[in-house]
Amino acid sequence: MLNKSFKNIITLVCVLIAVMVVEGFSQIGSGYSRNGIGDVLINPSVRRNGLAGLGLASTDQFDVNSLNPAAWNGIRSVKILASMRYFANNYSDGINSNFLASSSFESIALSIPISIDNGINFVMGTTPYSKVDYDVINNNIIDSIGFKSHYSGDGGLNKIYLGTSFRFPFGLSVGMSADYLVGTINHRASVDFGKTEFVNTSFVNEYKMGGFNFNFGAISPNLERNLSLGLFEDLRVAVIYSTGAKLNTDSRELKFGTTEDTLIVNNYKTEIPFRFGIGLETQFSKRFRGYVDYLYQNWSKYRTNNQQDFNLAALSKIALSFEYLPSAKPESFWQTFALRFGGFLRNSEFSIKGEKINEYGVNLGFSFPFDQINLIDFALEYSVRGKSVSYLQKDSMLKLWVGINFAELWFMRDED
Repeated sequence: MLNKSFKNIITLVCVLIAVMVVEGFSQIGSGYSRNGIGDVLINPSVRRNGLAGLGLASTDQFDVNSLNPAAWNGIRSVKILASMRYFANNYSDGINSNFLASSSFESIALSIPISIDNGINFVMGTTPYSKVDYDVINNNIIDSIGFKSHYSGDGGLNKIYLGTSFRFPFGLSVGMSADYLVGTINHRASVDFGKTEFVNTSFVNEYKMGGFNFNFGAISPNLERNLSLGLFEDLRVAVIYSTGAKLNTDSRELKFGTTEDTLIVNNYKTEIPFRFGIGLETQFSKRFRGYVDYLYQNWSKYRTNNQQDFNLAALSKIALSFEYLPSAKPESFWQTFALRFGGFLRNSEFSIKGEKINEYGVNLGFSFPFDQINLIDFALEYSVRGKSVSYLQKDSMLKLWVGINFAELWFMRDED
């Protein structure tokens, strides 16, 4: 029988997943998120966020990487991870500028080792997949008639995943997860003429989405043993593939202030494109590792109600990062720290008026332990996206993640 504290962990994870699905969306403040399903988030875990958001080939016994289920094969104890995120955005469109900041509870994951020798782990968790948040107010004058237009949106999709990993005797690790994408997206628009004979109007569009896709991953054995390059202690390649998804979409369109208030209800499919990634891990010494990663998802293939969104394009991200591991026999407190740093270039999923929106950034992360198996993780990212010309928007974004990383010993028994 599992001990009582472990039972409490499972109950806590299930409750937090339910809360996050209902209330997991907080404001992030970018006008680009009015397109498609919003900003596509690539934040697999706090520790991976310190590695520029990827690190696909890393097998970390202290981490649950939601992008690559094959990476779970190295987890050796029951793990529960939970994280929060602080987001700040200083944005400008060349005319107006503003600063927005918010914080939110972001993700939670639970990993249970079934067979440590075979790398079999059962994993469940939830993490944001996309977020919508924008709030734009314009003052306009047409034929000496002044009016205010207001556009806003919120919501997004969460990913709930359930999967497992396995390691073959010759060192190849594989994994798969079933992912359920679910959430609500709201878009609102209104025109306010003030105290005139014109009628103020407003529109509200609500989209409730849900559907499955599947995520597969593989990490090679140590290729240095076969290649004998003499440059690395360990060399591994990782591949991930996430299938496309067809989300059931219930839409409600409400119109107020027109000749009569109306409600239009519809049901159709929203198509999410597949995702592919490849990563390389190099271990230069027992404590120093490097990573090179590439991720691709063609959002020009996105369809909702069989309609294409022409403001979407192919997303690609390339990242270079490094990790300095703690000493196996630390002689000081500082030798127990893990340090991560890196940078990335991202061709975003947005293309506005034919202008591709690009992003570049740097990342920093570190971890320190409470004891041998319990830690706290930090990650920091600063990035710049777009530019403040031609009615585009420049986002200068700062993200801070804080995660708790707890472990529970497996197969402990209650006392009689």
